Order: sequence, then structure tokens, then C-alpha cells
Amino acid sequence: MSDLDYFSEINENKNIWIGFSKKNNWVILDRNYRANSHASSGVLYFVKIDGWTVFEENGENWSDPEYLYIFQYFEDLSLKDKKEIIHNLKNNIEEYLKSKSKELEYKFLELIHNNFLNSKGYKNSKIQKTSVKFRRISHCWNCKDTVDNVHDFECSNCRWIICGNCGACKLNGCLN
Repeated sequence: MSDLDYFSEINENKNIWIGFSKKNNWVILDRNYRANSHASSGVLYFVKIDGWTVFEENGENWSDPEYLYIFQYFEDLSLKDKKEIIHNLKNNIEEYLKSKSKELEYKFLELIHNNFLNSKGYKNSKIQKTSVKFRRISHCWNCKDTVDNVHDFECSNCRWIICGNCGACKLNGCLN
């Protein structure tokens, strides 16, 4: 497998898009996060590799010239530059897959939850793992996606399960 085939495989088999942003340098679009799998709201959530932070972007901006897929970025580089970048990116992607994606899951969900709350005129809230000892499975009132307290987090204010797709918690508002 060539070095560039590695990135194709990550994209196809792991649902991880790797690209370059003029503003944020190397970024990951992880389609394993439910909010990125549909992009129904027009918002995408990226991981900035330098510093491992999560940020949101309007989906309309996810194109050239703002974002370049890794192969587009490499088109005009010398072989020496490509090898160094590929080596560093492969190490970063391996780190992301082994530990960073799990570590960032909390920050990711907190961001989409607070974006949802703010869009409804509510204040930000913390998120937490379940506070009850029994399993609850239901559906999101807002987007109808499945919510499950074994896998999803809860809002620390209203204790409702937070939808990993749209960020909603309690119907008719989280009173915080």
C-alpha cells in the first residue's frame, strides 16, 4: 500500500476525511460523529489536528479554496515535501484513531448541544454520562434520531439524553 493509499483507505473504510484549511491547517472531518453523517443542519464539525480542538464550519464552505482534500493539497508539492507531510499526518491520524477521537467525543457533543441550546435562546449547559442505573432508549423529539443513555450523554441541567445528531435535549426547552 502506498502512502497515499493509506489516506484513501482511512476515508473509505473509517469515514475520516483529511484535508487542509487555509484558516485551520490540517483538519479531520469525522463522519462517525452522527452530526457529520447527515449534515442536515448545514453545519459540519471538524477536528483541528494542531491542538486537537473541535470547531464548526458552515457546510457551504467545505470546498476549494477554503478546504482542500489531502490529494488536492499534494498536487503541487515536491516529493520531499510530500514525504515529510505524509509521515507527520500518518502519525497524527493514528493518534486520532487510537485515542484522540474518544477524548474529543465529549467536546464535540458539548459543542453541538450548546449550539442547539443557543439557537433556542437558552444558556450553555454541561454534559455528563447517565445519572441513572437503568437503560433508556428513545428518539430525539427534534430530528427523530435514536438516543440511548448507554452511548449518549445527558444534559446536566434537565437530565435528558442529548441527541448526538442535532444536540437537542428536553422538548420545549432546557430550563437552566
